[in-house]
Amino acid sequence: MMDTCIPTHGDHVDLIHRPAMYNIDGLRICAPSGVYHPHAESSTRLVLAALPDVSGLDVLEIGAGTGVVAMTARERGAARVVATDISERACAAMECNALINGLDIDVRHGDLFAPREGERFDLVIFNLPLMDKPVENDAEIALCDPQGELLERFLLQLPSVVRDGGLALFTHSDMSAPLPLLPVGAKVQPRIQLVRRRADGNLVRVLWWRP
Repeated sequence: MMDTCIPTHGDHVDLIHRPAMYNIDGLRICAPSGVYHPHAESSTRLVLAALPDVSGLDVLEIGAGTGVVAMTARERGAARVVATDISERACAAMECNALINGLDIDVRHGDLFAPREGERFDLVIFNLPLMDKPVENDAEIALCDPQGELLERFLLQLPSVVRDGGLALFTHSDMSAPLPLLPVGAKVQPRIQLVRRRADGNLVRVLWWRP
């Protein structure tokens, strides 16, 4: 378990309201206001730490934000990376960041799996909004998943998206809605990969799921 504290929900809201630049493992990342920031103690960094070997894989990232996870996968040898987000501002940031860093990722705008055009992937990544509370402002769109609606839709659709032998990585926390029943046909329970404790005492986890 990693015992590092990460910012509270209010800290995240304040950060999202301010544009910032980050340097993450040599990648220059522009995070405009309104897009989730991949700061040093963000759940994005936990996802990056949990990335498996992606060499030669087809990768899909849902809710990719600034695109740093998608670009890291491409830089580490993924054959193809599709990065989606429901936010047009996030998609613009991803395209800008990919250009700045000279990396080829396929950026698509849309909700959850809608932009994937029937494709299947070896690895699916989703750094979910972690707070089970109503969305009260634009900044909370990237932070809140009321009643786990996104989480449930994500898990239910995974079997049609992940190839046989593939893998899905996603985030969950003590602040999230409880994990719903697994998709029909799932052979294993989601397994905890990494854990980090927030300043408020809640835990953030990266879990993996295989079909």
